[in-house]
Amino acid sequence: MTFWERVDRSAGEDGCWPFLGARTAKGYGSIRVGKKTARAHRVAFELSRGRAPTGLVLHGCDNPACCNPKHLREGSNADNMADMQERGRRKGRCLGTDNGRAKRNVESARAICARHAQGEGVRALARAFGVAPPQVRKVLRGERWGSA
Repeated sequence: MTFWERVDRSAGEDGCWPFLGARTAKGYGSIRVGKKTARAHRVAFELSRGRAPTGLVLHGCDNPACCNPKHLREGSNADNMADMQERGRRKGRCLGTDNGRAKRNVESARAICARHAQGEGVRALARAFGVAPPQVRKVLRGERWGSA
């Protein structure tokens, strides 16, 4: 059986073409290629373009089982994260106060910076604000909560 015989192309040229074989827990098609297991959408990309992808293969349709080459594009991890954010799929990884588990807000970040400027140490600030020292360092470097 060829690869394309394992793909449902009944939705037409522009529709999603789900892989009919095995799938991962996250819904991606999974196929044996030689002694290795490959993601079906990556195989579809390679077969349709005549070359292996150099980076990630992203789905324009948000359907992890889809193998339609029209729905696939090459991209970076940053592209994938931007797609996730744009399409509202980063629910479990909200940033800042949008994250229900956040221990700080902009005001506490400003307080950390102010107290550090007055000489308070990173460990003492971490204890006072209930966070780990690396988180305090990230606030001080402006990597979390912007420039407080």
